[in-house]
Amino acid sequence: MAAQTLQLTRAHGLLHVQPQALLLQAVLAVRVAHDMPRDVVVKQEALGWWRQPSSPARVAAAQVGLVISMDFVRRFPEQLELLGQASRAAATSGQRRLWAFAQSVQGYLLADLRRFGPSAGCYLGCLRTAWDIGSWREWFYALWNLPRTLAHGRRPQAAARLMGFADAFHHQRFGTLGWEDARKRRCTQQPVHVQLGAAREAALWPEGAQLSMAQAIKLGCAEAQRMAEPAPPATL
Repeated sequence: MAAQTLQLTRAHGLLHVQPQALLLQAVLAVRVAHDMPRDVVVKQEALGWWRQPSSPARVAAAQVGLVISMDFVRRFPEQLELLGQASRAAATSGQRRLWAFAQSVQGYLLADLRRFGPSAGCYLGCLRTAWDIGSWREWFYALWNLPRTLAHGRRPQAAARLMGFADAFHHQRFGTLGWEDARKRRCTQQPVHVQLGAAREAALWPEGAQLSMAQAIKLGCAEAQRMAEPAPPATL
């Protein structure tokens, strides 16, 4: 169906529809075929379509989406450049939600590079901005990924509590974890488990699950601020 849609858009010259059709193919590449290199290729093509011509916000959103896909192929310099472009475009056009999302993705990428202080600073900027404007998806994903940075920063108790909150929130809003999110959760659990032990880790998860959204944001911001070095602008 996605391939047929793309063929039709090209055959009839529906240029504005082609990037959406390509993004549908990208989703299928990940969810059905687990073909991460294909996901990157398709999103690169979609980004090219958005650029001729399109709004800066759409281009920036496509750049962030491409960076996320590149997580599986590890092209760090290109990813950082794309995120920088997206963040600047979002700031210039006043797209606070998009800016927060780009900061969250950059926090994850910097953690991959083991730059945990700057990673925490990015998450702090995302959390404060997303909470201020009520963009719950952005602050949730920041809270979902921040614990890995905290765990590597020797803050395993806060990491375990936030993991417990994010896990419960995900189950309530989205259901069962997808395979890629389950993989990311294991990457966080490992350093927490090593530092705390199984019993203490198991006790902290339900404590985190009982946190309200405001309490989780407060905890995440406080812990990220302690680690941040240097932090980006706290909000946009």
